[in-house]
Amino acid sequence: MSLLWSERFVIRLWPHGVTIRNAIERGGTVQAYWQNPADDENLSWQASLNTLQRWITDTAPKRVRIDTVISDHFSHHLVLPWSPDLREDEEWLALAKARIDVTWGNAESWEVRIDRLRFESSCLTCAMPRDLRTQLLALERRPGVKVRSIQSNFTASFNDIATTVGTTATLIVVSERHSATIGSVHAGAWRYIRTLPITGDDASEIEKLVDRERLLLGLPPDVTVVYKLGTDASPSLTAN
Repeated sequence: MSLLWSERFVIRLWPHGVTIRNAIERGGTVQAYWQNPADDENLSWQASLNTLQRWITDTAPKRVRIDTVISDHFSHHLVLPWSPDLREDEEWLALAKARIDVTWGNAESWEVRIDRLRFESSCLTCAMPRDLRTQLLALERRPGVKVRSIQSNFTASFNDIATTVGTTATLIVVSERHSATIGSVHAGAWRYIRTLPITGDDASEIEKLVDRERLLLGLPPDVTVVYKLGTDASPSLTAN
């Protein structure tokens, strides 16, 4: 497919719907497609994927490139400390899969990726459902569709601000509806990451959560904290 004349969109899959933004238009309108409120205890990505598939079939331009961002409700993250015994990416990947198998079960059902900020440093591991990634790539079966990237919400949010993160200790906070993922970077290496539930979207609750994590990590009160709202549009509890 020629990329000339194709439009590029950033598509975000949330537990309760999909947001779609033209990647070229600065300040452009975000299209939001919300399903009826889902059961927060039994979140599934299938309904949101179905919504995206309908948009591709019924509404999307004939030629479209899409960058897909997956909610952290559907993805898992962990940090693997640096070890001089592991030299090849294949060895790190094997360790990551073993940790995922112990923590979340059935590592073969997860698409696992590892990344580090510099050579010989700890690895950030991201796991997302393999079936979800397979079905997203299958969108290319429609002529004119190109899936450029598939990232977790935390990874995409960090990539947006990566060049501004210095060598001092920094907390990156990516909030979504009913959850916040907090990662710690120091001296050019990942130190920690955890996704925690929140009861609402109140900023003061998130700040208290971040302060608690800061204390647990032994970081000073003046540690740099970068907040990223994980949504293009604020999800409504009522479908529209």
